[in-house]
Amino acid sequence: MKKTMLLTLCILLIAGASAWAKTIDQEENVSIKGISTIIVEDTGIKSVGAVINNLRVTINVFPATRKDVLIQLKGEATSSNRKCLPALEVDRSGNTLSILLDRCKGLKFFIISRGEVTLDVYIPNSYDKNVNVRSSSGRVNIGSFILDDLNTRVSSGSLTIEDLTVESAEIRASSGDISISSCTAGKLLIKSSSGRIDADVLAADSGEVTASSGSIRVGKLEGDFYVHASSGKIRLDETDGRMEVDSSSGDVKIQKAAGHYEIDTSSGDVEVDFDGSNGHILVDTSSGHIVVEGLNGSADLEATSGRITAEFARMTDDSFFNASSGDITIILPEDQEFVLDAKTSSGRIDLDFPITVEGRLDKEDVSGTVGSGGSLLKVKTSSGDLELRSR
Repeated sequence: MKKTMLLTLCILLIAGASAWAKTIDQEENVSIKGISTIIVEDTGIKSVGAVINNLRVTINVFPATRKDVLIQLKGEATSSNRKCLPALEVDRSGNTLSILLDRCKGLKFFIISRGEVTLDVYIPNSYDKNVNVRSSSGRVNIGSFILDDLNTRVSSGSLTIEDLTVESAEIRASSGDISISSCTAGKLLIKSSSGRIDADVLAADSGEVTASSGSIRVGKLEGDFYVHASSGKIRLDETDGRMEVDSSSGDVKIQKAAGHYEIDTSSGDVEVDFDGSNGHILVDTSSGHIVVEGLNGSADLEATSGRITAEFARMTDDSFFNASSGDITIILPEDQEFVLDAKTSSGRIDLDFPITVEGRLDKEDVSGTVGSGGSLLKVKTSSGDLELRSR
């Protein structure tokens, strides 16, 4: 084992000592006429042995006021193999324009690469078809476009997108952060395997935002969305639409909420602040507290281990609360009328509202009518106190 490691080190040192250097300055212009798909790709380096890759790559895809596609590759690079110096390859086949940053031709044994190169692609701002961007490692920056389809895949590196209007978009990063200023789409998929997702504005008829290992923040989210974080916090600053939010391990915080929400967390607190608009919320958390404020609508809240606190602007439909181990506090308008069914197995029930009770009054089981009745409020806690307050 030691001999193998020593041999590998010697080969790498020899390879590094006999490095090839190159100043890169390539430029091509291609007519956009007849093009419906533009592919921009960084191939990476394929090796059967060790790769020491210190070559920093940046890909910029921007709109420009021009009639053709301008492609520029510039920078400085050094490699232990002269066939592994970055080169630009451009191919037009039918209605597809392929722009390739070729880091290394063929399969190599040991490679040492270093330097910094930038691939700039300027697309006429009149172009509105399809753009595909694929990068093995490095930064990818995409400007403001109006397109039919955008497909991006970054294996290792950050991805930044400015203002995007698109029929369909698939935005993926295997290892790196995703940052989006604005995206309006018919269908939208944003997925990061390992990294944060940060967006100022997302709007879609149908959308999914998923981070396997990292946090999610969206400033404004509109439409029908599924939001999932396996390990990380979810923060939505302003939302409107139908939202399904799932967090395996991390807190969920939603502000200025309006619409329909289904939230499921295995371990983490849930905090939702409605803006007073009509809404419905369903929350199920295995381990964590639930806080809902400003709700004008109905709620179905369940916590296996944690407190539940809910403040209604107005309860307009049947609502259900269940805590296996934790207190429940519900705040309603002073003039709210409803039918109450409240039970606690181990705890007390404290009511601010005058209630008309039929049958025997039980300190752990209270059923009756407040005012002239109306929507059902059903509350149950197995181990904890139940408090119903007016404001």
